[in-house]
Amino acid sequence: MRSGETVRISFLEVINYRGVRHARFEGTEAEPLVVVSGQNGTGKSLIFHALNAFWGRVFRGAEDTGPWGDTTSIELGLSLTEEEREAIKTWGSHVHSPETAGYPEFTGKLVYSRSKGRRTDEMGRGMHLLQTDLFKDSLPFATIDFLPAVRYFPLSSEPSVDLALLSDERVRQERRQINQRGGPNDLANFPSITNYLAALDYEHLLNDREGVEDEDVYALIQDAFKSATGKQLTRPKPDPGSAYPKIKIKLPNGHVHPLEALSSGEQGMLGMMYYIRRLSASGGILLIDEPELHLHPSLQAGLFSTLQNLAERSQVWMITHSPKLLSLAPNTAAFQLQSPAIGEENQVRRLQDEPSRQALMSELGITAAALLQSDLLLVLEGETDAKWLRELLPVELGRAHLLVAGSGKEVLAAHRTLEGSPVGIPWLCVIDRDLMSDAEVDGLKRRYGNLHVWPFREIESLFLSGDLIHSALQNAGFQVTLAEVERELESCALGLQDDVIYEKTLERLSKDYPAPSVERGVNKYDAQEKYLRDYSVVAAQKADALASVQGEVKKQIDSQWALQWNQWVDPKAVLGRLHSKFRCFANPMAFKDALTARIRLDGSVEPPALAELKVRILGSLT
Repeated sequence: MRSGETVRISFLEVINYRGVRHARFEGTEAEPLVVVSGQNGTGKSLIFHALNAFWGRVFRGAEDTGPWGDTTSIELGLSLTEEEREAIKTWGSHVHSPETAGYPEFTGKLVYSRSKGRRTDEMGRGMHLLQTDLFKDSLPFATIDFLPAVRYFPLSSEPSVDLALLSDERVRQERRQINQRGGPNDLANFPSITNYLAALDYEHLLNDREGVEDEDVYALIQDAFKSATGKQLTRPKPDPGSAYPKIKIKLPNGHVHPLEALSSGEQGMLGMMYYIRRLSASGGILLIDEPELHLHPSLQAGLFSTLQNLAERSQVWMITHSPKLLSLAPNTAAFQLQSPAIGEENQVRRLQDEPSRQALMSELGITAAALLQSDLLLVLEGETDAKWLRELLPVELGRAHLLVAGSGKEVLAAHRTLEGSPVGIPWLCVIDRDLMSDAEVDGLKRRYGNLHVWPFREIESLFLSGDLIHSALQNAGFQVTLAEVERELESCALGLQDDVIYEKTLERLSKDYPAPSVERGVNKYDAQEKYLRDYSVVAAQKADALASVQGEVKKQIDSQWALQWNQWVDPKAVLGRLHSKFRCFANPMAFKDALTARIRLDGSVEPPALAELKVRILGSLT
C-alpha cells in the first residue's frame, strides 16, 4: 500500500434493502480489516450487495426494496487522508474552475420510494466526484470492488495469449460488468484465469527481451499460490501434443499435474488471486463475500495475508464464517449482523461495544470467532460428549459451538455465568445424570432453566437399546434375532449389577456422612489436626453403616433393576462385554461407530432421549 493513500469507509447504513431491515456500521475508518459474521439468513451478503448497488449505480428499484416499508435508503461515508484530499483538489483545479476545486463532503445517500417509483441521490460534492468514471480512471484510490460469494472462475486446458486482456480499458470493462452483475441472485462469471496467466507471462517475456523493467505479476501470483497451498504454479510451456502452451502444478513431492486438476478449493483460491490482482488498486476498498468458500481449513490459514500481498488496498471488508479468518480481526473490527427485529433497532453489533459480552467470553474461554459464527452455544461436560453429539446430530449442531466445560460442576458454573451476562446467541447446558435420584434431577431442572439432564448415566447409554444394536448387527451381516440381542444385552448388564450397588452405596454414605471441612482463621497445623480427627470419626461412622446401607441399596436396585438397569450401568463396560460376545466389529469403538451410523440412517431406532434433546435444541433456537 502506498504511503498516505488510505481511503476507507467511515460509516455505512442500509435500511430496508431486500432482507436487511436496518444495519449501520460506524467508526470503521481506523480499521484496515473489517469482518462481518452472524447467523445464516440475517442478510450479511446483502450488505455488500447494497453497497455495490450504491457505488456501482446499479440499484434495481422496487426489486431491491425490502418488506419493511415503502422506502429504501443506502448511505455511505468515506474517510480520506490529507494527501488524498490534496490530490483531489489538484485534480479538480485542472478539470473545474479553481473556485470549485475543494470537495469537503465525502458522503452520499440513495433514497428510493416504491410508491412514487422515484430514486433520489443526495450526494456531497466530494462523493459525487469520486463516483465519476473520469476521476476513477485518474486516481485509483477511488475504487470499491466487490467479489460476491456466487462466483465462477473458469480454467482452460488450452490457454490463448491476448495482451489486450491486460489493458486498462479491459480492466474497466470487467469492473463495470462485475458491478452490473452484482445482484444477490446473479452469478459473477469471470474470464478465463488461464488466458490471463498466459498473457501475464508473455508480457513479462516481451519486456524482458526489450530490456524494459516491469513488475512480474505472474511471479507474484506464483509466490502467493505457493505460500497458501505449498504447490508451485509453473510458467506456460510448449506442449508437443497440442498447439497450445500448458500451465501445470508442481507438488512438493515433485509430481506434476495439469492446472485444471486442482481441487475446487484451490481453483477458487487461484481465482481470487486473479481477481484481486486484476483489479488491484493503489488504495481503494475491497469487499469479499466468504473468501473461504470451498477452501479446506488448512488453506484458510494463510489466505488473508496472501490476499493482502496481492492487493494494494487500504481497507478490506470480509463476510466470513471461518474461525481462522474471524480471529484475524480485533474486537474493534469484528461485527455481528443479527436477525431483523421489530422497530428501529440496529442489526449490527460491534464486539468492542459490549464489554459484558467480552468479559463473558473471557471467563468461558470462548473466542469472538466461535461466537460470531455460531447459531447456538452448547455447553457439555467432556470431549467424548462433544464427539458423539457432533456425529449423532450433524445437522442440528452444524452451526453450534460446543464448549467443553470439563465436568458436571463446571457445566453448572457456566450456566450461572451465562445467566448473568448476554451472550448474543441461544445457549443450552447438558450434563450426565450419573447416579442422581429423580428428586435430585428435578431440583437441578428447577434451579437451572437452560439445563438438559440426560435421562441415563452417560451419553453412551443411548446405545443400550436392543432394537438399535440388532439393527447395527444385521446391517453388518451378523445373523441374530432381536430376542437374542436383548438377552445378551441384559446378561452383560446384570454382570455389572454389583458395581452399581457398590457405587450407589458409596454415594449414599457420602451423603449421609459428609466429610468435615478444614477450619479457617486458626493455626493451620491445629486446623489440620482437628480435620483429621473429625475425618476419622466420619470414616468410622461410614464403616459401621456400610453393611446396612449396602443391604438397603441392594434391595432397591434388585426391585427396580428390570426397568432401570440401562439408567445405572456403565455403558462403556456393557458395550465392551457385548462386543466380546458377538465379535462382529474390529473393536468396541468401531461397534459404537456402527451404532451411531444406524441412528443417523434409520429413524426407527433413534433413542427417545436423543429425540428429546433435538426438541430441546430446536426450542432453544426458536
